[in-house]
Amino acid sequence: MIVLNHYITDRVNAIFKGPVLSPLKKVKIANILKLFDIKKKIDDNVAVKTVNKLKVPEILQTALAVLNIFNPAYWVKKLMINTTLLAASNKICTTIIDVVGEETNKVYSKSVFNRERVTSLEIEKSILELESLVDKE
Repeated sequence: MIVLNHYITDRVNAIFKGPVLSPLKKVKIANILKLFDIKKKIDDNVAVKTVNKLKVPEILQTALAVLNIFNPAYWVKKLMINTTLLAASNKICTTIIDVVGEETNKVYSKSVFNRERVTSLEIEKSILELESLVDKE
């Protein structure tokens, strides 16, 4: 288990070493869980449940889109930045899950002791894709 933890930590650190993902190293899982708890508390509020049941957020979002139809900043944010962030976060999560699965498989198959490069070509390709997505912003 210690060997598995060591190798997974090394691989994840190698992913977050790049200039694009290095600020995300400082985000703690506890903070993310706190945000989920806060969101759950807000969603459990009676007023929020009533508003969601009446579909007010959808109506408000449509009204904002109509009001901002000629606002280029709104459309750049909506179409480029939001989709890029979603794609980048999905790619980061799948890459980390892939690393954990790969390293777990190596430890259980005992092939971890065969000296192999810490970063594989596929993970480096994923990092380059993320950097290119951020550069497009």
